[in-house]
Amino acid sequence: VRSLPKDVRRELIPMTETAAAAAERLDTSLPTLVEALAAALTEVSGVSVRPGDFSAERLPTHLRLHIVVVDDQGQVVDAGDDLEAIRRRQAGEARTALASAVPVEERRDIVRWDDIGHIDRVVETTSPSGNVVRAFPTLLDRGDRVTLRVVDNESLQRRAMRGGVRRLLLMAAAPTVGKVERTLDQSAKLAVAASPVLLADLTAECIDAAVDAVLARYELPWDEAAFTTIERAVRDDAPQLAADALAEAADVIAAAERVRARLSSLTAEALQPTVADARAHLDRLIASGFVARSGLDRLPDVHRYVRGIEYRLDHLAGDVPRDQRRMAEVRPIERELADAIDRAGRVDDDLREIAWLVEELRMSVFAQPVGVRGSVSPKRIRTALNRR
Repeated sequence: VRSLPKDVRRELIPMTETAAAAAERLDTSLPTLVEALAAALTEVSGVSVRPGDFSAERLPTHLRLHIVVVDDQGQVVDAGDDLEAIRRRQAGEARTALASAVPVEERRDIVRWDDIGHIDRVVETTSPSGNVVRAFPTLLDRGDRVTLRVVDNESLQRRAMRGGVRRLLLMAAAPTVGKVERTLDQSAKLAVAASPVLLADLTAECIDAAVDAVLARYELPWDEAAFTTIERAVRDDAPQLAADALAEAADVIAAAERVRARLSSLTAEALQPTVADARAHLDRLIASGFVARSGLDRLPDVHRYVRGIEYRLDHLAGDVPRDQRRMAEVRPIERELADAIDRAGRVDDDLREIAWLVEELRMSVFAQPVGVRGSVSPKRIRTALNRR
């Protein structure tokens, strides 16, 4: 509790009694101590305490976690206070040791599946000390080629494997950028040209998303026969899927440019908090790579969210204070999501789904008549965040 900011600690006085009451209410089912402590302090004090409010840097040195890594001979190989930093520093050494311990030939510069043959899902061997060493071969996407490597867990194997397979499919069977671009009508091309987005980049994203959509229908391939089945489906279905995605993406960009023009016209001082919030929301939705992040399934939702911002602005003049009250309802949830992403260090599948829930919350608060997908509330989102 000492690591909280001073203004928060002041609200928790008397500190000793508050800390004791919170300790009795700690929910050990939550993923981390700071999440459990934040929830307990909020419950007993009525003060909003977020996990991100805690900072170990404010603690005395003797109360911080200190880590020392030693080898089999007891020699110190690393040390520090940041566990994740130590893991990153040691990851290369650990992977090299793993690769040398298992009978898998790591390979580079793979451009076709027939360069690989069959990939074992798991390889086990026994070390000289009698320990069982388990490794998981996978394919890594290297941009214009693929690498066969081994990793130390199945979850990482599957994440990397999907990217590697996708790269091989893009090289073997995906339609060309030029072919997909030709399907776009002139008005849509003009809409994209008027935006900061390059048509060639947008088209490439749509092709990637189309291949992802086809790949999602199948289990990951581990041999040539399974890969060939997916390759055939990509060749048959990806051109139309990519063309449809490009048309939708162009419509999204056209809608976004309308909203940007509208925001530029709102110059009254009282409107600036709303303008800033709506512009930040739009920039987040239509940032570079938005098609890749949304995928084919969610691309129509992104279009709906942009229309939701437009609806919000259409009805702003009726009650500006009401709009700002709605902002106060949504923004704390967005901060809690941002804190969860910071703690995780990446946006995993669970956080990605929660992020979509937050977008739906904005729709329910600011533009419900445009449409909301499913049932959503701040309580539901906080429950999802606490279950991680």
